[in-house]
Amino acid sequence: MGTRPWILNLANEEQNLLLRLERTFPFLEEVGCKVGIGVVSGCDRVYISKEENLFIEEDRKLPLVTTEDIKSGEIRWSGNVLVNPFDDAGRLVSLDAYPELRKYFLLHQQAIKNRHVARRKTHDWYRTIDKVNISLRSQPELMIPDIKGEPFVVYDKGAYYPHHNLYFITSTSWDLHALKAVLQSAIATLFIGAYSVKMRGGYFRFQAQNIRKIRLPYWENVPEDVRVQLIQAGKNQDIAACNEAVFQLYDFSMLESQIF
Repeated sequence: MGTRPWILNLANEEQNLLLRLERTFPFLEEVGCKVGIGVVSGCDRVYISKEENLFIEEDRKLPLVTTEDIKSGEIRWSGNVLVNPFDDAGRLVSLDAYPELRKYFLLHQQAIKNRHVARRKTHDWYRTIDKVNISLRSQPELMIPDIKGEPFVVYDKGAYYPHHNLYFITSTSWDLHALKAVLQSAIATLFIGAYSVKMRGGYFRFQAQNIRKIRLPYWENVPEDVRVQLIQAGKNQDIAACNEAVFQLYDFSMLESQIF
């Protein structure tokens, strides 16, 4: 039977369209896009705080975005920062070089050391579970909450770091506003709905493994007029315009367009 998973929650027309797209186009990560998840600290009450309430060295405060900050469809930062124990090269900083950070971690060391990661690695007990990849602060990205009824995608120009309840997508090829249009379109819902477990209330899991199943053409193969439509639709958050541009992107037939 092969290794392809069963798709049980699609109508025949949708299944045929999905199969056609999968035969024709490569995976999202094969065309220069990368999917990841935000930082897991293991103890958010210690590692996440309002900036003005955190008395540590300024370069140890990393502006953090959570799902609460993007409810409006754009980032409205609430002032939360991550206490960042890693330097720009991804190395754990020395607490001797950061006396205020040391004082803060010692104040909360019992909660920090109760984490599984701290019990396994006693010499770097104050690290977050995930290593902070500071390069995310220097490149634009798209952020997507895990559980939603439909795609909900927010653009960040590179000012913030995502929390672990947000997935992020970066790209070395695709324009991110154009990619946002694709991810907010009916096609993204088709792919995610085909492979995601449906949650109570009709919500889907927009997990990394499901997002990675979305198929895309190479950016250099997208006609210029379609590029312009995608970028404009993504910037305007116009779902109808996103769908119209995406139907052209995938060269939908009249019958395929009528599925949605």
